[in-house]
Amino acid sequence: MIELQNICFEYGSEEQNIAGRGALHNINLHIPDGQIVLLCGESGCGKTTITRLLNGLIPHFYEGNLTGTICIDGKEINDQPLYETALLSGTVFQNPRSQFFNVDTTSELAFGLENRGMEETQILKKVDKTVQELKLEKLMNRSIFDLSGGEKQKIACGCVSVCSPNIIILDEPSANLDLKSMEQLHVMIEKWKVEHKTIVIAEHRLAYIWNLIERMVFLKEGKIEFDFSKEEMQKLTPRDLHQMGLRSNQDVKMVHYNRNENIDRIVFKNFVFGYEKNHNILNLKTMEIDKNSITAIVGNNGIGKSTFLRCICGLEKKCKGIMEIDGKVYKRKERLNEIFLVMQDVNHQVSKALVENNPKHTLFVLEDLSGVRNATERVRTKDRYVSVSWSFYDLEQKLIYKAKQNQSTVIKVNPRYTSQCCPVCGHIEKANRNKKLHLFACKNCGYKSNDDRIGAMNLYRMGINYLEDSQVPNTVMAE
Repeated sequence: MIELQNICFEYGSEEQNIAGRGALHNINLHIPDGQIVLLCGESGCGKTTITRLLNGLIPHFYEGNLTGTICIDGKEINDQPLYETALLSGTVFQNPRSQFFNVDTTSELAFGLENRGMEETQILKKVDKTVQELKLEKLMNRSIFDLSGGEKQKIACGCVSVCSPNIIILDEPSANLDLKSMEQLHVMIEKWKVEHKTIVIAEHRLAYIWNLIERMVFLKEGKIEFDFSKEEMQKLTPRDLHQMGLRSNQDVKMVHYNRNENIDRIVFKNFVFGYEKNHNILNLKTMEIDKNSITAIVGNNGIGKSTFLRCICGLEKKCKGIMEIDGKVYKRKERLNEIFLVMQDVNHQVSKALVENNPKHTLFVLEDLSGVRNATERVRTKDRYVSVSWSFYDLEQKLIYKAKQNQSTVIKVNPRYTSQCCPVCGHIEKANRNKKLHLFACKNCGYKSNDDRIGAMNLYRMGINYLEDSQVPNTVMAE
């Protein structure tokens, strides 16, 4: 059972407070065990904020002003350690890449079970069972970086399912999915429903889950505007949903488009790309796109849509073939300079958010990962803690150049002992950190917290020391 009582919340970010996006006002919500609840409303209405309250990211990760109580199974979780809340619920985020800790799919499925200290034989058994139930066989032993958005979402669902939490939270799970993948997601949710899981879904797309949800909570400007039962939901027409700013609860049908033959076109000839030799993801013998128009590239996840866009922009060096506009052939380097792409890459999003949500002259403190491998690598389960840090290296590079543009500074510090040093008493001991449980417990003063949080606290302290030693008056610390 989930109980939110008199919940009010405002994010600590000044930018978010000005806009009022995501804030909550006097939220009272009771969700019984086994119910499937839809949270819906316009962007910024507070859907995601509620999911963050339920999984503990608020107040432990997202700071702000929180009043009221959050109870799960009769236990108040407001001040409960994040790792304990994680045992009660599992979350699939809108962007699954933001929740991965490993570079290969099999290890990612095992990660949550490993953190609980489960025996290897049990882990393997549970992983195999989940793979079979969710039909993930083709995605096993794959690099996370080689998966499409929809495939990543399937793995994220598998990571939640393998841990068997009683509460499952889905934050816009269909955002990166094609129609076929949404059908598969529907099957997953249906399976969890049979298992009597409590499911909370924050979603814009309604059609694929309409027959599954048992309750619809409509939010507006941080308040619960309507709380519809199953019977009341069934009476809502597409027109009613449209007036509420929601998408239709019916599937959209595509119609044939008659092209205007008099329009100039961009021509592709023998446009070919493959990540591996003799295996082409993209193979266009001939293709034309109307100039000065908006063209949608559609198809199943993993079919090559994003790859095609990257090739058009000249980002893939191995792309072969001709792209012709008005009789002129544009080579890769020319396309690189003249064509722009808004990327889906999470590291671009994270680095941009860090820079934009902090003032100029902010100091960002990172661990020095010099010498890390800048290529993906498959890692066996027993080698979980091998340093494979390509994604962090990539984030570091993106943050450095974005920070420079914002007149901010990025420094790298020695990562030694950052997760073993107590931020309260300064005691350093290897035994302070339990890697399997992600738990830090100081053997000297008894201070306890998540080991990654301890690392962040120590990096913050190093940043303060840097400012004091450097005497840089115009630099502020990044929170």
